[in-house]
Amino acid sequence: MKLSTQTTKPRSVRLALASQCALAVLAALVTTLPAQAQADDSAGTEAPDAERRIATVTVTATRRETTLQEAPLAVSSLSGDTLEEQHLRSVTDLSGLIPGLQVGSSYSSTRLNIRGIGTNDVAGGADPGVSFHLNGVFLGVTGPAANAFYDVSRVEVLRGPQGTLFGRNATGGSVNVITARPQPEFSAELGAMAGFDPVQYGADGYINGALNDSGTLSGRASFRYGYNEGYTENLGSVGPDRFDDDDSYGIRTQLAYAPSSTFEANLALEYDHRDSTGQAYVLIGGPDFAPIPAEDLGGIRPEPDSGTTYANRGFNRGEFMLATLDTRTETSGGTLKTIVSGGKFTADIDTDGDGTTVDFTNTFMELDGEQLFAEATYDFSGLGPFDLIVGANGFYQSVDQRMAVPILGFPAPVLLTGVPFRTTSYAAFANGNYQVTDVISLFGGVRYTFDRKAVNDFNNFVGSLNIRENWDQTTYEIGASFDISDNLNAYVKHGTGFKSGGFQIGNVEPPVNPETNASTEIGLKGLFFDGSLSANLAAFHMAYDDLQIQQVTGFSSGFKNAAKATINGMEAEFTWLPADNLRLELNGTLLDARFDEFESVDPANPALGVQDLSGNRLRKAPRSSFSLAAYQNVAVGSLGTLTFGGRYYWQDEVYFSEFNIPVASNDAVGRVDLSVNLVSPGEDWEFSVFARNATDERVRGATLVVSSLLGSAALALYEPGRSAGVSLRRHF
Repeated sequence: MKLSTQTTKPRSVRLALASQCALAVLAALVTTLPAQAQADDSAGTEAPDAERRIATVTVTATRRETTLQEAPLAVSSLSGDTLEEQHLRSVTDLSGLIPGLQVGSSYSSTRLNIRGIGTNDVAGGADPGVSFHLNGVFLGVTGPAANAFYDVSRVEVLRGPQGTLFGRNATGGSVNVITARPQPEFSAELGAMAGFDPVQYGADGYINGALNDSGTLSGRASFRYGYNEGYTENLGSVGPDRFDDDDSYGIRTQLAYAPSSTFEANLALEYDHRDSTGQAYVLIGGPDFAPIPAEDLGGIRPEPDSGTTYANRGFNRGEFMLATLDTRTETSGGTLKTIVSGGKFTADIDTDGDGTTVDFTNTFMELDGEQLFAEATYDFSGLGPFDLIVGANGFYQSVDQRMAVPILGFPAPVLLTGVPFRTTSYAAFANGNYQVTDVISLFGGVRYTFDRKAVNDFNNFVGSLNIRENWDQTTYEIGASFDISDNLNAYVKHGTGFKSGGFQIGNVEPPVNPETNASTEIGLKGLFFDGSLSANLAAFHMAYDDLQIQQVTGFSSGFKNAAKATINGMEAEFTWLPADNLRLELNGTLLDARFDEFESVDPANPALGVQDLSGNRLRKAPRSSFSLAAYQNVAVGSLGTLTFGGRYYWQDEVYFSEFNIPVASNDAVGRVDLSVNLVSPGEDWEFSVFARNATDERVRGATLVVSSLLGSAALALYEPGRSAGVSLRRHF
């Protein structure tokens, strides 16, 4: 039976209570498992086979190589093999899979939200609340993140403020994509995919090996291509036939030079190209679902959640280029690592702005920018029980941005430009760990950040303003970790975060204040039943001052500071191998993210006057969410091994506006992914049949409430609908 996105409230409450009860029971079970495990021998419990153990996962979330179980923070890691196995082709596919992570996109940017913190800027000028790194390089424009998942070693998602190690704009967390690096041993891979609903196909692959006889010089070249005709049908008589499509490709080439065990360098060149009709902005309605001016002029509104829209235009084209040189040098005193990177990006976007058959308004945007990033870290050795990393980095970005919004009946389009918009940032940081005893370690860090933003801001209906503003902040983290046993670790930590002030290009107003937060987190990580069960639990309290909120008003959109907000929550990740060839996974989040003090006029409904939003929930912060998965391996003789997989995602009601209005929300919803994979005996071939969102749920990933001049229309952006197909992969 199809699970409707219009789930009734009573069912939503039952599902929320069920998920909370399940997590509470599992959490209680985990806290008692060490005693049970110690009693196994006396109780006569049969220990699992040695093969039935959770694999050790290495992460670099602390800027050091450590295991996932020992890292004293809430972090999730997905290997490249897992991404392929579960058909996760972009960061958008991680939404719901990682506790607390919500992913969407708008115009040229990928929107990352963790624990209710992210960004929703429309016109540019503000930093994200979740940082995105590609091989250690911070990306100021997150559009390329959508297509970064090819030839990947692993993806790490760090939850909670990461202001000490990963920068000023990681108040919610950080997503780090680490691609596979060149190796001297020859290897190659080629994959192809084809599917329907919608029609889609693609290919990816790589070739890797030594480029000289000694093996000191290695190379790796990888590529991807993806096409789908679009998840949303356009019912209009003009404009593209479908939206939410894909026609893109990426190329990555790398050279690695390792003349000795004490030095290595890697040069990577990235190119990404997209040419699509763009996202479908689907009209939900004006305030309280009332008609908007375009409908009064004869425009037609699509049926809600029908997978259709009305649009008179649409395209989204862009390029992204990045060159990165990183080095590692071992010295007598420690390890020096450096990164130097430069990139360019362009975007040309045209979207229908009213979602009806009337050509009432549209938005055209041009972006042309470049960025430079450099970082050096030194990891001291020979300090006995003390481990210390110091580092510094710099970031520069220059963007020419032009937006034009023609409106029927206006004498001229509304022009919103920032030419150029420049961001300059410098930071110095240190992070240390002291082993007090075999059980207790103390850790901490400090970071100083200086930011400058400058722009010639212009709005042809308002005027122009030269903005130049500096901000600086010192953030810190302190904590302790406890090695309770070989298989059980705990930690407690307190840290602060910082996101610099910002603005919306074309708003022609001074920038808002920086956003700061303080977070306290406790965690428990363990392996139980001889390593066949892993459990990672975290509970947190985060307090925000001057949380930055975007609102569309009049001729433009702007930012304002919410006085205070508090986020409390719990997260859990379980992986269990209860029997040979069977793997179960459960991830879940309980989240209470609310404004403490915030008064504001709703630009979409100003007649209501100043509203007290204290107690309202933050955007994209469902009260509860979880995913449950099962994977069963079955030997099929000479054919190899079949793996039957299924995953169910569920999330509670979510709001896309701080006013918590129904027109900008999505009811509780569940989705199902299914797959069958066949791997040959020598693991040379892989064949897969898959269905993502098998019940074709229409899930709103965001809702943009536009200017009151346009009738305060709520335009929804939907996550992908059903996608089914087959894939074939050959390993050489």
